[in-house]
Amino acid sequence: MKIVKLSSENVKRLKAVAVEPGESSVVTVGGRNDQGKSSVLDSIAYALGGERLIPAEPIRNGETDAKIDVDLGEYVVERRFRRKKIHTCPWALDQTYVDPHDLAGPTAAHEHDEDCQFRWSEMTSTLAVKSKDGARYPSPQALLDKLVGALTFDPLAFARAKPAEQRTTLAGVVGLDLSDLERRRDAAARERAERKQVVAVLDARVASMKRWPETPAEPLPYSAVKDAIAAAAAEKRKADDLADDAKKADATAVWEKLTLHTANERISAINDHIQALDRERAAILPSLPSLADNAQKAADAFDVARRAADEALGAVPSVDDLNAEIARITATNRQVADNQAYETAVADAAAGRVLAAQSNDVVAKIAAEKVSRLVSVSFPISGLGLTDDGVTFDGLPFEQASQSKRILVSAAVGLAINPTIKVLLIRDGSLLDAASLASLAEWAGTNGAQVWIERVTTDADGVAVFIEDGEAR
Repeated sequence: MKIVKLSSENVKRLKAVAVEPGESSVVTVGGRNDQGKSSVLDSIAYALGGERLIPAEPIRNGETDAKIDVDLGEYVVERRFRRKKIHTCPWALDQTYVDPHDLAGPTAAHEHDEDCQFRWSEMTSTLAVKSKDGARYPSPQALLDKLVGALTFDPLAFARAKPAEQRTTLAGVVGLDLSDLERRRDAAARERAERKQVVAVLDARVASMKRWPETPAEPLPYSAVKDAIAAAAAEKRKADDLADDAKKADATAVWEKLTLHTANERISAINDHIQALDRERAAILPSLPSLADNAQKAADAFDVARRAADEALGAVPSVDDLNAEIARITATNRQVADNQAYETAVADAAAGRVLAAQSNDVVAKIAAEKVSRLVSVSFPISGLGLTDDGVTFDGLPFEQASQSKRILVSAAVGLAINPTIKVLLIRDGSLLDAASLASLAEWAGTNGAQVWIERVTTDADGVAVFIEDGEAR
């Protein structure tokens, strides 16, 4: 469905314009600036798009009425705008009235002077949609909203949109729903990132750990050394006891020697006084053999005790050597524990890498499935494509395309969104050279579209409608 005829009166800068495009796929509206060419495209937008596109003052300056008729063949759209010029006149009976001719009585024919003022009433708008046979539709704007595409009035809104928005729009146009893949991909990517982070932590842990290649795999036992230490301690106690006995025997021998010495000294003194001490010597002499025997026995006992103590002390193992062995075993076992922890960490890191690789496989499979879906999509125009970040054209990001290509692609997308009324309005037509216009015309003709293009020009040649001072020249 396309525009068969457009009639517009008193819309913005227009006085009156009637355009019948016929079979033309491109309707170029040209003219100098401020002549009303934009108002031609605005008339279509106001008629079909509804009040959301209508400005506060759509009526030509100084006029009270404006109208737009758009014949779509199957439907005729009639949009009307009205406002009133309200005068405030001190000479009027009512003082405020719509027009001086509405006055009654003697003041009806007075001439307005500087005391008279006027203002415009609020603008009102009406819309009617009729069928071929004249039947009216009760909800005209709702009907038009179903027929008109989202980009009909500004296809370049697609080109101006952000890449993510362009991607969403184009995916909707071609009916491509990748949300399930994207959710799965995002989940897999998050899981992969988490697993990589775990692997990095484990690798860092492995790198920071101690490793002792020459250390045995299992901890060394302490029991034998501990038993030897306990036995040595027992032998040491026995040796200490024998040493105490030897000390006691030595003390006894010293005492006996001292007693013998005292006795000898006493005998010497007695010999000096032998005469006087015969009876005392006679009493002491019998005890000398016994004292000598006791002294010899004590000396012999001391020698035996000393030898036993020396032998016991020589048999006691070195506790320092045993403690050194304990320290060696402790250090070895610490290295064994380090090696075991290292092997565990290496195994954990390897397992983490396996899980990360599995996540990579999931992401790769999702990407392959996405490519498969994209290959089966039919885009509105050859060369279009979708990526995770946006839209491509001829393999490059869409924003790198030339302005003329961007216009052509935007027109194709705009038509594809809702192809019922195949009408597109392009206001940046001055950016299109002759070759680009030809390409756009060829595309529009092939796809049954009707493109209205506004171009700034001083030459009426090459344009379908040349607007000058609000009218078609």
